[in-house]
Amino acid sequence: MKKWMGKIRTLSLFSFLVIILSACGKENLTALVPKGYGSEQSFNIILISILVMIFVFIVVMVIYIYVIMKFRQKKGQENYVPKQSEGNKTLEVVWTVIPILLLIIIAVPTIASTYDLADESKKEDSININVQGMQFWWNFKYTNEEIQTSQELYIPVNEKVYLNMMSSDVIHSFWLPSISGKMDVNPDNENTMFIEAFEEGVYWGKCTEFCGGDHTLLWTLKLLW
Repeated sequence: MKKWMGKIRTLSLFSFLVIILSACGKENLTALVPKGYGSEQSFNIILISILVMIFVFIVVMVIYIYVIMKFRQKKGQENYVPKQSEGNKTLEVVWTVIPILLLIIIAVPTIASTYDLADESKKEDSININVQGMQFWWNFKYTNEEIQTSQELYIPVNEKVYLNMMSSDVIHSFWLPSISGKMDVNPDNENTMFIEAFEEGVYWGKCTEFCGGDHTLLWTLKLLW
């Protein structure tokens, strides 16, 4: 009884910590509260992956419990060897096909989203900003405009903005968790991504590449119009 009480207390403490820690974080620095086109795409794929994993978990647990209950050893069966099922072609086909189908369910929207987020067909007719990554700050220069900012990026809502990014020193990784996904920023080649925000506000960005001791410094994205 004491053993079970100890496990119950441990489980209760763990559940309490999960509930408390789930509230940690900031709404303008999380991919789980999407406020932009790219982050919404990522969030949808996260949900699909979670649903697939929940389905697999439930199926495995149901089979597990069924096997334990039905085929558990009974009194007088200490030396009993149940019928073996090696070489069952039906089972082999089933547990080969099902994982393939589950992977397809995840892969199709992932591939479609990847191509969608890489689309540059509207680049020439959109706002373009040259982004330069440096230790330990970002510089933003608006093309065709005499505007240049540091650590603060201003963009309109509900409009695609293309970022042409290069590094002046080491490899950086540009990330706006609430608005879009990540993009590497290299010193030798230019990488382009677009961002599109849905709501006005101030959002934080991060460099997710370890570029030095102060690489965790935050920068802000301000949506003003």
